[in-house]
Amino acid sequence: LSLFNSNENSIINTYSQLHPSIKEFIPFKEFLSRINEINNNSASEKTFTQRFYHWFDAFKIIKYLNEVHLTNKRIPIIEAAKQFLNILNLQSNSNESLANLLGEFKKLEMDNSVSYPN
Repeated sequence: LSLFNSNENSIINTYSQLHPSIKEFIPFKEFLSRINEINNNSASEKTFTQRFYHWFDAFKIIKYLNEVHLTNKRIPIIEAAKQFLNILNLQSNSNESLANLLGEFKKLEMDNSVSYPN
């Protein structure tokens, strides 16, 4: 994550680029506090990433999805996955199956090769 060893200005910049629904779900003060806490307890980017996903885990994602679906348009998971790959500047096959897309995300996670946009 680009937030590793980041200063407050970088955290503010990253937060400002988040989708409005994420900013509504995680207020800035909480985001800033958590990122600083994670950085203060991480000696490496790998540790930072592990701690970040320990905080922003599946339970938090489910809570977010339960809140956000009430106010946002739902789209098919395959379309959303392809849009996300596009944001990461990665190509996906237009007729890719859900299983293949899941495999792509697992590979990205295992390789830790995702470069998140700033």
